[in-house]
Amino acid sequence: MLRLRLAGIPIEVHSSHVILVPLVAFVLVPKGGWAAHAPAVLVAGLTGAIISGTLLLHELGHAFAARAFGYRPVVQLIALRGRTLPNPNETMPWQREVAIHLAGPAMGITLGFACASLWYPLKHGTGVLAYALQLAAATQLIWAAVSLLPVHPLDGGRIATALAQRAFGRDGYLYAQLLGVVTGTVVAASSLAYGLWVGVLALVYVAQSAVLIIGFRRGQLPVAARHPLEEAFAHAEGLYRDDNVEEAERVARPLLSADLQPELRSHVHVLLGWVSLKRGRGRAALDHFSQSPGAQVPPQALAAAFSLIGDDVRAAPLWEQAAQATKDPTLIHEYSGALIRLGRLADVRRLPNLHLPAAWQAAERVYLARDDFEGAARIAEARFAAEPSAATAYTAACRWAQAQKPDDAMRLLAAAAQHGFDDLARALSDEALSPLRAHAGYIAFLEGLRAGPRN
Repeated sequence: MLRLRLAGIPIEVHSSHVILVPLVAFVLVPKGGWAAHAPAVLVAGLTGAIISGTLLLHELGHAFAARAFGYRPVVQLIALRGRTLPNPNETMPWQREVAIHLAGPAMGITLGFACASLWYPLKHGTGVLAYALQLAAATQLIWAAVSLLPVHPLDGGRIATALAQRAFGRDGYLYAQLLGVVTGTVVAASSLAYGLWVGVLALVYVAQSAVLIIGFRRGQLPVAARHPLEEAFAHAEGLYRDDNVEEAERVARPLLSADLQPELRSHVHVLLGWVSLKRGRGRAALDHFSQSPGAQVPPQALAAAFSLIGDDVRAAPLWEQAAQATKDPTLIHEYSGALIRLGRLADVRRLPNLHLPAAWQAAERVYLARDDFEGAARIAEARFAAEPSAATAYTAACRWAQAQKPDDAMRLLAAAAQHGFDDLARALSDEALSPLRAHAGYIAFLEGLRAGPRN
């Protein structure tokens, strides 16, 4: 097998093509003009080259169209036919399938008329150029016309199948094959009546259409399968929806190294952006969102990413936009949390339908997602100042302890005790207070809880 590249497209020429085309050229070689007095071997060689060139250029028309859609086509010349493997990196939309199949005949028609226009001034000549141009024009135009017949597996048959399925659903596949049987039968009968051998080829195509009809009746055809890359992405989306975030990332991340269509690549970046948000990685989320042109990134996703990197100035308007668009209480409280982190508590209190404790929790949650315990502690203490209670003081104490600020933690534990905190079991088991285990003040605090309230 001969392998080469033309215009960056791989071409595979099988040995069967190299053997059969010269044999057919000897049979079909024209006898008039230059061919009448030229050596038979030379005439057959030129004729064979034109036949091969016609097949190759026809397939290149398909290949150029496939490459324009971002596919990686391969052209094969096998025996007396050519085929183009588009190698799509997606489930091919019907419009693209039709365009690719039309591109081959369009190439042949264009080149056929171009050769005819060059031949016309030389039509009375007997030279090799006039012979070659006339034969090339006829071969290109005849093959383009034949390939447009609505018979499988010709381009026309594939186009008819795609259009019929688009119009009639699964039954359209059957209608297209029936059209192929009728068309092929008419062509075969007409050709054989005039003694043309192409009638035999038409009967072969009719037989192939009949086999496809049998497959349809058995429920085996048509096969509707999504591209493996799209299947992998759908699997990753399902994992994310099931809150299996780590596994979703494991499945989705390698897709970025694959040859993806721009739309699918954008969707993968958006999914990985959401995964990054779930895992508290705001900078990574923004990076993924920035690489998703054309994909719809919700404002709340961008807002969450900006909040995670500490840029609440940019996050707050996005939270507001999301909250106003959806009226979702969660988004309203995330917006109010961003305002609290910006020190705009007065603005928060003016928001309608607000549950203030949820706003404080939202303000604190972002710091915790960033492992910024000191920031969380400041928010928790501000909440205690605004809403003094044993619970808010105790939460602030836990945050200061996690921030490795034992003195501040003890100060808030004392405030919690003053406001009636008496849950000894919680104070003993709370992991957030583990940095205080050896602190003398913490031991005294526990002793006070054991002693109970004084009269």
